[in-house]
Amino acid sequence: MKKWIVPAICAACLLILFVFNVGIGPEGPYVSCGDTYNKFLFIPAKSANFTIRFKSPFSGGLTLIDEEGRPLESSKYHISVDGKPTGASFRGNGTKSVNVSIRCSTDLRAGRKYIRVQGGGPLVTHIFFTHHMNPLLCWLSWLLSALSIVCLIWYVGVRRYVYPQFKTVNKMFNIPGYAPLVVKMSGARMVVISDKSQKDSFWNALIKGPVLYKTHPAFHTPITLLPRKKGILVKTDFSKYRVSINPIPRIGACEINDINNNIKITVS
Repeated sequence: MKKWIVPAICAACLLILFVFNVGIGPEGPYVSCGDTYNKFLFIPAKSANFTIRFKSPFSGGLTLIDEEGRPLESSKYHISVDGKPTGASFRGNGTKSVNVSIRCSTDLRAGRKYIRVQGGGPLVTHIFFTHHMNPLLCWLSWLLSALSIVCLIWYVGVRRYVYPQFKTVNKMFNIPGYAPLVVKMSGARMVVISDKSQKDSFWNALIKGPVLYKTHPAFHTPITLLPRKKGILVKTDFSKYRVSINPIPRIGACEINDINNNIKITVS
């Protein structure tokens, strides 16, 4: 596994929070009509609801426009008046008020949205609502962000101290009657040599670091090699093996004697 993959994924996850920004609205006496957000999983969408009131019963056309004077785009807003879908332009038919509901489409960016009511002489003409991320999606985003930060701290700073790894270290085990065993330890946090084939688990390698397993018929009793400042620490059943120098120097040689089989293994 490449060392840069996990930090890169975590860093990419952190960028998710920055795709949502808050708009800066124009100056003026705007009145809030609530908040909106889109549906996500089992959390339903929320609409902004407000009432347009008139001084006297009004019949005529009304249009909801943005702060730049343009009608609200039908692709970004779903507008209902008195429970009926209408779009940005609609009529008041001899009434003193109309109830408006605005629901945002999924491609609308978060932030304050400013609306003006054009036509009819309503009592309140400047309205705004705030479009948010769905609460569940927001919670999951913060959780993802927190996990990403923890993972970055773990992989970049903490893991190498808790589970140190071998740097550029190669050792050759010369065993009488067998072909030499070359062990390239670079990047592994542990090396296990035994006569049985083993495989490191994905999650163990991901969280703690990779373990290198080497198979050789001469090692009936497993030998574990660990990185240390002074060299390579050997952990095994010392009633079966005698190690001449432990830790094994990174540069230099030592001997491992297989007591039961009377085999002298040279490590260089």
